[in-house]
Amino acid sequence: MKGLRLRKEHNPVTELNEDEYEATAYSLEKIHLDEDEEQMLEYEEVDVGSDSDEEEEESFEKTLNILRKSAQTSPNGRSAVRVQPDSESEEPEESKEEPERKTQIPQPYVERLPEVVDDFFRNFLIRTGLHRTLEVFQTEWYEAVQKGDLREEDIGTVPNIYLLNKDLSNRQNQSVKEIDKWKNNTGKLQETINKLKKERDFHRMHHKRVGQEKNKLLTEAKDLKQKLSHYRSLYEEEKRRADTTRKEKVLLQIEKDNLTRKLSDFNGESTNESVRTYPQKDSVPSRNTTFNGSTLNSTKKSNLNTTKVTTGSMSGNTQNLIGIPSESRPNPWTDLEVPPMKMMKHAVAKVIKAHDSPISALVVHPTRPLVVTGSDDRTWKMWALGSDQSIMQAEGHRSWISDADFHPQGSHLVTSSGDCTLKIWDLKQGVCSMTLTDHNQAVWSCAFHDLGDYVISASMDKTCKLFDIHAQKCRQTLRGHVDSVNCVTFQPFSNNVATGSGDKTVSLWDIRTGICHQTFYGRNSSVNYVSFNHRGDNIVTTDADGVVKVFDVRTVTERISIQAGPSPANKAVFDRSGTHVIIPSDDHNIKIFNLVDGTRYELKGHDGAVQAIGWDVQGDVMISVGADGCLRSWSA
Repeated sequence: MKGLRLRKEHNPVTELNEDEYEATAYSLEKIHLDEDEEQMLEYEEVDVGSDSDEEEEESFEKTLNILRKSAQTSPNGRSAVRVQPDSESEEPEESKEEPERKTQIPQPYVERLPEVVDDFFRNFLIRTGLHRTLEVFQTEWYEAVQKGDLREEDIGTVPNIYLLNKDLSNRQNQSVKEIDKWKNNTGKLQETINKLKKERDFHRMHHKRVGQEKNKLLTEAKDLKQKLSHYRSLYEEEKRRADTTRKEKVLLQIEKDNLTRKLSDFNGESTNESVRTYPQKDSVPSRNTTFNGSTLNSTKKSNLNTTKVTTGSMSGNTQNLIGIPSESRPNPWTDLEVPPMKMMKHAVAKVIKAHDSPISALVVHPTRPLVVTGSDDRTWKMWALGSDQSIMQAEGHRSWISDADFHPQGSHLVTSSGDCTLKIWDLKQGVCSMTLTDHNQAVWSCAFHDLGDYVISASMDKTCKLFDIHAQKCRQTLRGHVDSVNCVTFQPFSNNVATGSGDKTVSLWDIRTGICHQTFYGRNSSVNYVSFNHRGDNIVTTDADGVVKVFDVRTVTERISIQAGPSPANKAVFDRSGTHVIIPSDDHNIKIFNLVDGTRYELKGHDGAVQAIGWDVQGDVMISVGADGCLRSWSA
């Protein structure tokens, strides 16, 4: 069996000379050889099976001699041992014959491996010649290794000062690089901080400037408030003067009209052809009545100034009770033929911003081109058609105004409100002459009787009340609805009233007995409004679903049903001919339905829900109001 001889151990710290090889330990190490070098090298056969000490010493001596002769430094600077044949052995024939080729062979070298702890001790003991100590160390060492008493750090490599220095140098270089990096980042952060400081100083300066401007504006605002208070007092004074002037102008015009009528009556001729053409509510003769101590002549020749309402005591007077007429009056519209209007040609003629809040009430004066609007701002205003200025306005209600109606002679106005009251206003004096407080919930609707002696109201308390305005007391309470009564209106020239309620029904009542003698059913939602045509034989009703129904009062049958939804239909009225139904709707439009041929039209112009409509005295101009606070007039 053949093997490699032991070679001298290379010292990792110092370079060995030839004298030091005698005391060094030998160990097997890995030798890197190329293929050519392996072919050139010759290995000496060693008899492994020999047990003789002499052969071992001889082999050791031969190996030592070979190492002494061939020890040289490798070309790359590493310590290496050249392997040469023994001096006693014969050189190969190749080397003798080709010496030049032998010099060109690359020299092999031995790679230095890290020295472990136990090899370090062995080398030390061998170098110092302590062989017995070496034997004892190896015995105890291998015994401890087999028992596992040694830790991993006890059997590791011996630290090399050069390697440690190199590791420390690498760490130092890495630390220097990191320090340079952090210095660079610190410089950038310092630049950012300086930039933010500049921005902070800029914003501080801007804030101080804004504060100075604010203080300046506050000072100017205080000065403007003082000036405004002064100008406001002047404005109020001028406004009172203008209102007084307008009222005087209206009163002078009324006086002029009265004198003109008296003169025409004295001469036996009428100067107002329009009144003769279209009869009004006061077109039938009736008795002279007393209203709060004043005489009201309800005949056709009466005028706005014939009634003077006392604004003193509002206490009731039982001696002024007026009986309800036992029979209905003749209706002058019964035999009067009025041609149908061409509604499709109507367009907006004038727009007036009447109120800042939604307008819910609209009523037209019975004899003059005047209209009154009632709004959610708790005020009502009187307007002359064709003018942009209000000629009269009043405040007194504590909540929104829901409805209004003129006295048949046009001398007084009744208003209903969400404050549970009704107020009667003297238009000549411009004051509230009466307040009726019998309802305990909001009042939705009100209407004058055609004789001017009674006012009826509809309330959320599910009742309707008939008031005698001369006695200033409630004469009749109509009970029967099971929900809020939303609307009430008189049948023209009769003692009957129609009511629409949240219980989805429409009822006809006799104010003399307070009994409901007819009820119209067939609705699926709350009834918003009821209205008669001029002849009083048809009634139109609207509901919250936008369904409009026309009933024949004489036969108590439904005449036609109109779908004007899906938005609620707020009101519905007939035109003078009774052939068209005009419907103000929540969808900002006014819808017109022809009952004869079934055609439909729409008038657009409002910016909000249309709440109410009416006709002027001549019947040619239509007026509408809505949630946009505007009053619009429509003409062909």
